[in-house]
Amino acid sequence: MKHLPLTLLKVALLAVVVFLGYRFYQDLKGPIVYTEQSETRDAELVKKLEVIKAAQDAFYQVTKKYAHDFDTLLHVTMKDSFTIESEQLVLKSEYDPAIHGENPFEYADTSKYRIISKSKVAIRDSLYRKLSYPVENLRMIPFSEGKPFYMAAGSVEAAGGRYKVPTYEVTAPKRFYYEGLDRQYFDPASGYKLGSITEANTDIYPSDYVYYPED
Repeated sequence: MKHLPLTLLKVALLAVVVFLGYRFYQDLKGPIVYTEQSETRDAELVKKLEVIKAAQDAFYQVTKKYAHDFDTLLHVTMKDSFTIESEQLVLKSEYDPAIHGENPFEYADTSKYRIISKSKVAIRDSLYRKLSYPVENLRMIPFSEGKPFYMAAGSVEAAGGRYKVPTYEVTAPKRFYYEGLDRQYFDPASGYKLGSITEANTDIYPSDYVYYPED
């Protein structure tokens, strides 16, 4: 019995060591898990923004403006088509109007014609054929339990106000696509943007603050 206090002390010290070891492991594990999961979610988000960007580019080719919401964007890109131009050089000795068309362009090399061909391609086949989710879900922010991207369109003045440039913006705050991750590691108001409503910019980029109607 006289050794009981010493035994209890050893047990207590062991418990403290185990507890501190566990805390150290958790403190070390937290940032690692966050980094891995945040990088995965960022990649998925950017992948979807790239599809939206391509859809807006196609929409612009057809309408000469950008879509202000997903209903309009999908209505046009699911039903319309755009024209694709292709070019080939044909030796004048091999040129056949029945095959290559009338009125070929002269090429710098006087032995050849430059043939321009145009064809119609359905936008949906070009943009959405390989999607792993229904096209309608393009509007949904990944990992957000159904939250939609914010989208808006407008225009900005250019060349000293002599003309206007169409613009659009798509945003997703981290509080949606980082749902479930430890908020001590990120600012919920930051996130990703595609384009800008206030400047001629169609890039995809991270931002310290992204506008969302609930803000």
